[in-house]
Amino acid sequence: MTVIGLERICDTHVVELNFARRRVKNGFPPKRRILCTRSRILLNSTLGQEILNFKKPTQPHPYNAPSKGLVTVWDILLQDWRNIPAEACQVITAVSVEPQDRFWKWFSLKIKPMSSAAKEDFIREATTTSYGTKPSGQKFYNIRSYGGKFYKVK
Repeated sequence: MTVIGLERICDTHVVELNFARRRVKNGFPPKRRILCTRSRILLNSTLGQEILNFKKPTQPHPYNAPSKGLVTVWDILLQDWRNIPAEACQVITAVSVEPQDRFWKWFSLKIKPMSSAAKEDFIREATTTSYGTKPSGQKFYNIRSYGGKFYKVK
């Protein structure tokens, strides 16, 4: 996938990607999975800031990521910025962030119920297509309801 192609899909969707690690870590698989987005509409919304714990960057990127074949995205499970090597990634699933109420219903059904262990499994397991991972030593934030408005799915 190209940098521009990955940026475009991440600008309008929450994307499940699997990609080869740039630096292989001892005890970790050479590939990992991520659930990410670059959608300004989603991330800058009240729910994006409250539920996804989105934080705007506080300083400019120290280097030109696209020139190195990288796309900077918000990691929804680890709730931090990540650089993804566009050339070494594969899109597994893309969920549109619009309309937002439909996205939040999907989120409450698929992502919110995941335990920390399920999130770890998701990140480590780069070969399946179900939602769920996290490297050891990193803290997962509890995903909380925002007024209950979108999380009580009937």
